[in-house]
Amino acid sequence: MTQEKAPITQLGMTVQFNPPLLPLNPIDLADAYAPFRPAFPIFEQVARAGPMPLEAGVFELMSPFGHPRNVFFSPDRALAIFFQEDRFTYLWNRTNGFDEASGYPGFSECLKSAIEHWDNLARMLFKPDERPEALVGEILYQDNFYIDANADEGNLADIYTVLSDNVKIKPANYNFQWTEPLPEAGFLLTQIQGPVIANERTASLLQTTARFRVSDSWDGLEKSFNAGHDAIADSFTRLIHPAFRPI
Repeated sequence: MTQEKAPITQLGMTVQFNPPLLPLNPIDLADAYAPFRPAFPIFEQVARAGPMPLEAGVFELMSPFGHPRNVFFSPDRALAIFFQEDRFTYLWNRTNGFDEASGYPGFSECLKSAIEHWDNLARMLFKPDERPEALVGEILYQDNFYIDANADEGNLADIYTVLSDNVKIKPANYNFQWTEPLPEAGFLLTQIQGPVIANERTASLLQTTARFRVSDSWDGLEKSFNAGHDAIADSFTRLIHPAFRPI
């Protein structure tokens, strides 16, 4: 059995910077949003994201202070820009069915758009000589693989190389995760979870996160994010059997 369409459901990219942005009053926030409104006409505020330590397994308390995370959505919510006082995020979401092509434009195109939007947002929020230093980057991929909900875990072993064909338990409420260090600083977190329901079908969720140090601040974003993406792509090739890789 093969998966004929790309399994990707979401790609998120985040850059964290320091020092953080000072709180915005409603007028400043409206001014920052104005250039984005034509392409991102939906504005929402959501809960703030937590700390982004570079070491796997490190727990840091989130400050109780700070404003909500602001989100600009495209009309179909396929694209979103998030920002809070210490980070920007660019998100691509799959919005069509899994019996169709994903519409995923590719990592390079998404990264290009992310850096362009982050640069525009930074120009609205910071003075030219006061732009903070970009320190940490993160890439998050989510992929769905359809499985037979009534089959044994042999189905999962058909997808994931790390699972044994000898394991014969029902694929219910499973959660596998592990971390790997990245060459310089940071880590790769891999999570296999399920079952999840996607488009009224049972699927196995693969979530892969690369968190890494950004080199050369804003000028080094492209190089740093491409290196993080290379680590995820290598992990995907090692983890997923060829029959389930996108064609």
